[in-house]
Amino acid sequence: MLGMILSLKFAALEDHLYLYVGQIIALSLIHGGPGPHFMSPMMFDMLAKTQNSIVPSIEDIHSADIKEAILKISLASDLDTLQDAVCQASIVLEAAGSSPLVTSFGDKARIIKETVQHFAIDNIILPLQQ
Repeated sequence: MLGMILSLKFAALEDHLYLYVGQIIALSLIHGGPGPHFMSPMMFDMLAKTQNSIVPSIEDIHSADIKEAILKISLASDLDTLQDAVCQASIVLEAAGSSPLVTSFGDKARIIKETVQHFAIDNIILPLQQ
């Protein structure tokens, strides 16, 4: 089982639902109850470690469309293929705040890192902070 991750829902943030779930988990742990065994390993690491020590991978992204777009970029073997993959994934890259400008093949690692970071970690920071 892969485990679950949080998804950002603004209505849940406004209603403080993430805070309430965190309080329920804390109460369970304090009183000797079961811990949260439903979380993905990355989700657990985000709660137990500092954010800077977590290195997400493409596998930590649970949206099939986003994962597919990033995989196409990662499989590019030359600059032309990379530019085509980036062009096809432009909406995903813009949503992640990653620049879709590709001037060299070396941009591939930066684009993948920024996009994976956004969708695997940055997207769920607000619920975790609550």
